[in-house]
Amino acid sequence: MKYYISCCIALTTLNSTLNAQMKSCCEPDGVQLISTVPQTKGTLKMVKILDSISKHANPEDFYVMNTQRAAIFRKKLDTEKDPNKRVNLYFQYCIESLNAGNTEEAINVLKQVMSTMGITGQNFTEQYKQFFDQLAISYMRKGELENCAANHNPQSCIIPIQGEGIHKLTYGSEVAIELYKLILNKYPDDLQSRYLLNIAYMTLGKYPAEVPKQWLIESGVFTQSNSSNIILKDIAGKKGVDMNGISGGCVVEDLDNDGLLDIMATSYGLSDQIRYMHQMKDGTFKTETTSSGLVGITGGLNLIHADYNNDGFEDIVVLRGGWWGKNAKFPFSLLKNNGNNTFEDVTIEAGLFSPAPTQSASWGDFNNDGWIDLFVPHENYPCQLFINHKGKFKDEAAKYGLNITTFAKGCVWGDINNDGFPDLYLSALGQPNKLWLNKPGTVAGERMFEDISKAAGVEEPIYSFPTWFFDFDNDGLLDLYVSGYDTRQFTMVAQDVARDMMGMSPLGDLPRLYHNNGNNTFTDVSKQYGVDHVSYAMGCNYGDIDNDGWPDFYLGTGAPEFQSIFLINCTTT
Repeated sequence: MKYYISCCIALTTLNSTLNAQMKSCCEPDGVQLISTVPQTKGTLKMVKILDSISKHANPEDFYVMNTQRAAIFRKKLDTEKDPNKRVNLYFQYCIESLNAGNTEEAINVLKQVMSTMGITGQNFTEQYKQFFDQLAISYMRKGELENCAANHNPQSCIIPIQGEGIHKLTYGSEVAIELYKLILNKYPDDLQSRYLLNIAYMTLGKYPAEVPKQWLIESGVFTQSNSSNIILKDIAGKKGVDMNGISGGCVVEDLDNDGLLDIMATSYGLSDQIRYMHQMKDGTFKTETTSSGLVGITGGLNLIHADYNNDGFEDIVVLRGGWWGKNAKFPFSLLKNNGNNTFEDVTIEAGLFSPAPTQSASWGDFNNDGWIDLFVPHENYPCQLFINHKGKFKDEAAKYGLNITTFAKGCVWGDINNDGFPDLYLSALGQPNKLWLNKPGTVAGERMFEDISKAAGVEEPIYSFPTWFFDFDNDGLLDLYVSGYDTRQFTMVAQDVARDMMGMSPLGDLPRLYHNNGNNTFTDVSKQYGVDHVSYAMGCNYGDIDNDGWPDFYLGTGAPEFQSIFLINCTTT
């Protein structure tokens, strides 16, 4: 497998208020939408529920509500008199302002606080290192917004940064470089700052020649030439799908059965409108959100699709609440595809209303009755198995012993023993993963699940995230990939990547590639196939990219911190 790294940019959302009575909403970039078609009762019920969640959400509970959180810290500063507490409030205010997209505000306030406290590059101590760390990444963010976002082109933010991807507005990266030099002169073992220094030089077209030798990271990842026949180009702008937003889900599928792939996409914010992009015959996409019947259906960190009612059209589940904590009792949505580029929310009438945080689910007809079922694991709430009774669902997880409580981050159905019945794998964060074998029950025609996780050898990584079954070696047996995502290193993932690139042992849990032995056991072949590298993948998928008959896969990696600017994809060779 070949191993690539490139940079990804995480855009912040502009929070806005949904007006349910007008059946209008705002897209992540602040554009207000009004539905141009009548909406069904089920859709309007869900719009009302989501509107209420957005209006009554407590920003102190939910870290992604950065604009509101910044306002809270600013308000506390009006009454706080303790100097030490005021410094902490200012620092938190700057973090939230940066995450909300108010980069200049974050930079100016940080500089004012540091000046008032007399903190300089010559006298700062470890106690105040965080101010320099935050100021440096704020300037790097300034460079990203001015170049990669405001002046985006097909080469923007792709490592190795080259050609049109090199910043034309250089001030942000130039200041960041000087700040990282100050930090590294005092703390030469700070690998995260060292990594970001190399990236900053690269944005200016000065890597590796002008990187100070003592801090240079010499890596083939940064200097590689593309010697394969796989060339991926950013054509989002050309095709009309380059839209701003924060993390979300995406389905690429022929949703109207016209032979052309369409796109459904979400953004993470509570009031961020789901988007429907219909592909036209010329290969471009037309955003048809207002005419899709989905205005007011908001949020969602992940999407999964399947034809739940056997009408020949793919339907979509929108998953909400992932990472938001136990108070995020947000329902997921089932969007019924009407086949004419309109959709309706049928969550409640289908028996799927379930307010609990999740961003993972998987469709699978586990009992082979011709109606696809839905497994939904939650974060710190019991897992659910919704059995499909001809388009209506009932949670029967307890009956099958699947109602365990864990911090679920990934799940997938796959027939590991080729008996015709899909088995189930669950990836959990901070706990051993689960593999349940789907086997005949004690009553004829009934099914049951046996936990074979330990015997099968697939409990690791303990800190894991997305997962999938695929036959990577084409031997007729489904193998398993499980991404590592070690939240113990959550704020320092770039440091861990730097360690990996420099030949040092990573600190985080590594991904696993498990080969199916054909006897309900698996062998870890990660090292053998060159995928034993830190990845911190949240979003990923697989497919035969180059049509050579071998499945490839792509990992979208990083963390919410702006310091986490890297991306990995792997190809099977």
